Amino acid sequence: MNIWDFVYGSLINNKQVVLIVVVDSKGSSPGRAGFKMAINSVGEMNGSIGGGFMEHNLVESCKEMMKFPFSPFI
Repeated sequence: MNIWDFVYGSLINNKQVVLIVVVDSKGSSPGRAGFKMAINSVGEMNGSIGGGFMEHNLVESCKEMMKFPFSPFI
């Protein structure tokens, strides 16, 4: 599934979504600029930012962040 279809599908089903985008990388980082990953509030994921420790930590941070109510209008 295309990442944008995943984001859209999550949003129309009232699930929060976090989009993670690699904007720059240096050295041996597995993720390269432009890699994208989305995770929704029920833990479904699409895409990858290169895997490994960094991706795992960011996914866990996103899950924690989505535990709290969010309103884009506050």
